[in-house]
Amino acid sequence: MLDSGVAPNDASFSMLMGLYRKGWNIEEAEFTFYQMRQFGILFEPAYSGMITIYTRFRLYEKAEDIISLMREDKIVPNMENWLVILNAYSQQGRLRDAEKVLVSMQEAGFSPNIVAYNIMITGYGKASNMDTA
Repeated sequence: MLDSGVAPNDASFSMLMGLYRKGWNIEEAEFTFYQMRQFGILFEPAYSGMITIYTRFRLYEKAEDIISLMREDKIVPNMENWLVILNAYSQQGRLRDAEKVLVSMQEAGFSPNIVAYNIMITGYGKASNMDTA
């Protein structure tokens, strides 16, 4: 595409990020994500995709970096973003941070759904905190 002089748009990056997330291709996803940002194209699903990939491979520091980039890029989280951020903290056993995300999510107008509660239950289980789960 670039070699032909055609600039990518939201749809182009969305399709690529979806492919790389489904294939768990970290290197290509990272390259595409940073190219997207260089083009000034910022959309929520790309951030969720990167956090999901990094969390899946237990690259929690990199997931944290993407969460920070969301703030830096002034991305207003949607429900998907909230859930993947919640999952990133829960998978690490950082339940206090996960609880803060849950509160922030509610303050932003998103009611926790069954997925959010299941993420928290899984996190409490991993932390052997059965009473809270």
